[in-house]
Amino acid sequence: MYPLHIWFQRQITLSTCLFLGVHSNRYVSLRQKSGNNNKIERFHETFRQRDKVMRGFKGNQKQYAENFQTYYNFVRKHSKIGMTPAQKAKIDQKADWKELLTKACKVQCQKVKRG
Repeated sequence: MYPLHIWFQRQITLSTCLFLGVHSNRYVSLRQKSGNNNKIERFHETFRQRDKVMRGFKGNQKQYAENFQTYYNFVRKHSKIGMTPAQKAKIDQKADWKELLTKACKVQCQKVKRG
């Protein structure tokens, strides 16, 4: 099983896929000759702007980045297209931010218990 690759260079982490319930064998590459990198550049710029504010946090950076990826792809509507990247990719995910965070916390608790 491959995690679904949406609008960023690296694949969504397996834990993100688990708590979102996303299962797909589809893989979309940004390296296709007919494509462009506008979407990934926009994501990186948005992430950098948000990262500047959060530089003081220590220890939870990885979890924060995964949560931000989830927020960016499944909750935050893109200003130009008026929908989230997940909606644009036709991923049927009818969860709000509170539900996504609840699922993420359950996955994190499972990791801690195993770890």
